Amino acid sequence: MTFGTTRLALLIGLCGLLAASLPAHAQVQQQDVPRDLFTQQLRQQGNSVTFCYNPDGMMAAFEQDLARAISDVLLIESRLFALEASVLPQPPLDHRLPLQVAQIFVALAQDCDAIMGFSLSPSNPAFVLVTKPYMETPTVMVTIDPELAGLDGIGKEGVVATRGLSLADNALINYVAAHPDARWTRSSYRTNRDLIEAALGGQVDIALVWEPALYVATQGDPSLFGLRVLPELPFPVRPLQTGIGTRAENTYLNQLLGDAITELQADGTIRSLMEQHLLKPPGSD
Repeated sequence: MTFGTTRLALLIGLCGLLAASLPAHAQVQQQDVPRDLFTQQLRQQGNSVTFCYNPDGMMAAFEQDLARAISDVLLIESRLFALEASVLPQPPLDHRLPLQVAQIFVALAQDCDAIMGFSLSPSNPAFVLVTKPYMETPTVMVTIDPELAGLDGIGKEGVVATRGLSLADNALINYVAAHPDARWTRSSYRTNRDLIEAALGGQVDIALVWEPALYVATQGDPSLFGLRVLPELPFPVRPLQTGIGTRAENTYLNQLLGDAITELQADGTIRSLMEQHLLKPPGSD
């Protein structure tokens, strides 16, 4: 796919004008954000886009590199902006943006054209439009037991664990409900780091872990820490889809970003960046 520089400049400028054309007081009233907490700015910046990222997140370096790659495809200038720390704590080894809805609203009104690391979720605010996902990351099943092959090999004192309130946790709850004769116990941990440490320490027989968290925590090779990734899950866990958040009315910009993501997926750039930043195992599909 080839993009013309002139066309892109016009489209991105139009996106900025569309956003700026909405009355600031109307947007603020809709979100109940006090007007004195931020400055509504014109988002027209010529041939550039400001990408915001979470500097405390484990994917911060990857997100910055991906924003630059997207800008190269679109022939635009990328501006990187580190989001301010939130009152919410940053969960370790996690994908979640620790931002309240009001903070997201203010960021898109004042500082950001696009926010990296936005999970595709029905609970996202209505004023946010998320691009097609630039990565879909699975849950994997790991154990420190060199003999264990799966859930069927766990004894009655065994434990299968997840991070609480994760996609894997929901799937495990449903599995246990459908298999009341299971001999092992389900457990959950507050963070991915706690979950991985429990697996490493042998406190749990099997851990269902978000794959990027596992590979970041083990410097790209779980086997160096004695962990084995079992071949497949005994029940489906929906992969986590991650894209870029824009204002809901910035449909042109959202589409342009999605087109760039498609190109970077097709030529292997995103896969390469994920491997470089230890978000997936080398050579995996």
